[in-house]
Amino acid sequence: MKKKIKALEEQLSESNKRKEELEKIMSDENFFSNAKKVKEVNSEYRTLQKNIKMLNKNWEDLVQQLFVFENEQQNKM
Repeated sequence: MKKKIKALEEQLSESNKRKEELEKIMSDENFFSNAKKVKEVNSEYRTLQKNIKMLNKNWEDLVQQLFVFENEQQNKM
């Protein structure tokens, strides 16, 4: 379970870095001069937002499961 949590954290980190890169691209004053680029970046950005939301939910669920599991183990002792 801890390996899965670590893997999700790595995916979240990379996804958030890419999201920041896209936000920087979109903040450029010349960004909207290329309609094709706008469409591509916006599409990738929306997909990333959805993926980050899903990854966060999965991470929260796993952390909660780990917490419950560890508490159960302590109570057995």
